[in-house]
Amino acid sequence: MFVLREAVAATAAAIVTMSVFMAAPAAAHEINAGDFQQVTLAKGEPEVGEPMSLAVLPDRSVLHTARNGTLRRTDAAGTTGVVGTLPVYNHDEEGLQGVGVDPGFATNRFIYLYYAPPLSTPAGDSPDSAADFSAWQGVNRLSRFTLTADWKLSAEKTILDVPASRGICCHVGGDIDFDAAGNLYLSTGDDSNPSSPTGTPRSTNAPTATRPSTPSAAQATPTICAARSSGSKSTPTERTRCRPATCSRPAPPGPAPRSTPWASATRSG
Repeated sequence: MFVLREAVAATAAAIVTMSVFMAAPAAAHEINAGDFQQVTLAKGEPEVGEPMSLAVLPDRSVLHTARNGTLRRTDAAGTTGVVGTLPVYNHDEEGLQGVGVDPGFATNRFIYLYYAPPLSTPAGDSPDSAADFSAWQGVNRLSRFTLTADWKLSAEKTILDVPASRGICCHVGGDIDFDAAGNLYLSTGDDSNPSSPTGTPRSTNAPTATRPSTPSAAQATPTICAARSSGSKSTPTERTRCRPATCSRPAPPGPAPRSTPWASATRSG
C-alpha cells in the first residue's frame, strides 16, 4: 500500500509539473537593431522610375517595377539594368504594378507581372454617362514570363484578366505573393474615385448601391464607384483558385457593382 501511494503521488506530481511546463508562455525574443542595416541599392528616376513593387530573387538581386512598364533588376552590388519594358495603359495610376518570383525560379525562371495592357482604350478621362462609358471598359492582366540567362523578359503567358474601368482615378494596385503550397495570390485596389466630378463626398453616393431604401441619395455614375466597393458581396472581383493554365474567373450571379478589393489564388506550377 505504501508503494502504491508513493507511485500515485509521483504520477500526480509529474502531471502537475507537466501542466505548469506546458502552460508557461513562450519567452519573447529580443529584437536586436544591430542585426539589421539599410543599404541603398538603387535610387533616382533613371534607376527606379516611378517605383511600384519589388521582389527578391534567389541570388539576392531585386526585381522592381515602374508604372511606365519598365522592369529593372538591381544586383546585390547595386548595379541596375532594364530587364524589359511592357507597353501599358498609364492613365492616372494605371500601368505596370506588381511583380512576383515563382517559388521554383531556380529551375523554371518564372516571374509574374500585373499590368494594364494598352488595348484600344481612348486617351483622357472617361465620361460620366453610363451610355458613353463602354469604350473605357478594359482589363488588368496577370501574366507569367520567363527570364532568360542574360536577364531579359520572354515567353509571356496570360494567367488572368481582371475587368477594370479605365479613365478614372484612384486606388489602383496589384500585389503578388505565394503561400507555402505554391499558390499565387493577387490583391488589387478598387480603382475608383471616392468623389463625384463635382466634389460630392463619397458618403452621398454610398446608399445608391448598398441602401436602396434611401431614394434621395445621388445616383452613382460609372466614375463614382468607390462608394459601391465597401462591403459589397456582389461584385465581379470575387476570389478564385485555379491553375494558371486554366485560370478563369466566372461572373457572379446578380447585379455586379464594378469593383472591390479582391484576392485571387492560382497554382504556380
